[in-house]
Amino acid sequence: MVFFLNILFVGNQHIANDHRSLNDSIKKYLQINPNKALDFGFEVLKVVNLKKPEIELVSTYNLIGQVLTSQSLYAEALVYLSEALSTFKLIPKSELIEKNQKSPPWVLLNISKLYYATGDLENAKLKSLEAEKNFLLYENSKNREFGLNTVYGNLGLFAAKQYDFELAKELYLKVLESRKKIKDQDGEMYAYAQLVNLYLFDKNELFKANEYFDRSKEFYNKINQISKVKKNSLFNRNFGRFKYHRNFSLIIN
Repeated sequence: MVFFLNILFVGNQHIANDHRSLNDSIKKYLQINPNKALDFGFEVLKVVNLKKPEIELVSTYNLIGQVLTSQSLYAEALVYLSEALSTFKLIPKSELIEKNQKSPPWVLLNISKLYYATGDLENAKLKSLEAEKNFLLYENSKNREFGLNTVYGNLGLFAAKQYDFELAKELYLKVLESRKKIKDQDGEMYAYAQLVNLYLFDKNELFKANEYFDRSKEFYNKINQISKVKKNSLFNRNFGRFKYHRNFSLIIN
């Protein structure tokens, strides 16, 4: 794999000038082939200018951190995510699309995810709240809402983890309505998954769990009729989180 990538980068050196395209390649394999995404990420760092702080370099470090987190390599992941934060602080504001943000919120959310994975719920919550503050500084309303939905989804998860189910329901329902409003189909499907998972914690809420599962099926069929859902799409993967349990209750991977 590395040999192949070296041929790609050396034989097409001009591609190094299009950092965004390289990051898109990492994103392409992030879910379907993490090892390939990681190889690609390290190769990107070999061909781009690491001494020039820019948003795409922040993205590369962030993506590598994501992959390492998914592989439970938390210490290594934190190194790259911290590098993303440090690089961001060196970028002139004039080069940022969202000039009011103090820190890159998507990186903060990935650090939050890392802390959650290691069982550090308090720091996970703090990083999500820091991300919220930065998303609220966004001028682009749709991107702001998209980011805040991820924050509130995280906070709902943390609340459920601490058995505050009422707060979790409130946050998840808020996220669902917002994702419908901004027509975030991938996010809407994931919101259904979050609600079903939550309602399964309470045996008295199994009917609610099935209600939202049925809604997710209706939504899937509606989208599939309009445009055939691709097997490896995020939308399809989010729908794939639902499975029937042998006891006729629902579970989510």
